[in-house]
Amino acid sequence: MSVLTKYVLILLCAVLWTGQGFAATTTECYQKVCAVLTVPDQASPGEPFEVTVEGYIEGATAWDTSAYKFLQDATWSYSDTHMVIAEGEVLDVKGLNWGGSFTRTYRLSRDSGVYNYTFLFGSRNHQHGYYDVAVDAQVKVASATVSVALDIKPQFCPNPLNVSANGLLPVAVVGTDDFDVTSIDPASLTLAGVAPIHTAYEDVAEPFFPLTDRINSYDCTLGGPDGLVDLTLKFRAQEVSAALNALYGRPLVDGEVVAVALNGALWPVDGQAQLIVGEDLVTIINNEPISSQQTLKVDRSRGRSSSR
Repeated sequence: MSVLTKYVLILLCAVLWTGQGFAATTTECYQKVCAVLTVPDQASPGEPFEVTVEGYIEGATAWDTSAYKFLQDATWSYSDTHMVIAEGEVLDVKGLNWGGSFTRTYRLSRDSGVYNYTFLFGSRNHQHGYYDVAVDAQVKVASATVSVALDIKPQFCPNPLNVSANGLLPVAVVGTDDFDVTSIDPASLTLAGVAPIHTAYEDVAEPFFPLTDRINSYDCTLGGPDGLVDLTLKFRAQEVSAALNALYGRPLVDGEVVAVALNGALWPVDGQAQLIVGEDLVTIINNEPISSQQTLKVDRSRGRSSSR
């Protein structure tokens, strides 16, 4: 298995876990005036993201005039005449815009937090007031994903996964000097998209480094308790095997070494839940007849496989 394939699968697990789309669009209209705001579902700290605004007056011509304002973290309300009254950080404004429509994309970058964006739009025809309608949307800038120490089948190395087994698969998120596993929300965790059936706090293993980018079936440890608490998880082995078959798009082959990703989140702080990801390798045990398996050339020492 190539490193590229491994990371595509890990990213796919993350997408399945978050259920996030790429953008959300909100539209508000009053009479013939509409305001539209498109924001990302989620952004990363310090990374650019785009917010697109659009305003239009139905039936307008090039001779019509309009006005717009784009704000961050604003409070606003409608007056008795349905004019928008708003206060907040103004990012862009124009009180007299030729034409009955306007659209613009803003490229922004923010630290971790929740930001509210508001777009105001209105007609300026015939001494009309400024803003007829307001639309707002929220952008969550999540903290960068934290890598955690994952150990599938603690105190085994390599880590076997029998695809025919009906038992439980033990897994541990291993505590380290720099990471307290009690900061994890256990209900958020999935392994290859599968939820655990049992969680507990025990000391069962020591961490293996590096936490990610493992390509060798012996990139693991036999080490047991190290004096730091671990978060132990139990999964139904058949569910995990089926999920891996689905992710790889084929049955897993005897002797193959595959990457398995754990996704989840920490307990929220100030309304923000920081995402976590862990990774470990398993060696497949598949006792099905060879004819029912895809024929692969397996390199056990390097943890790679290729079709032939």
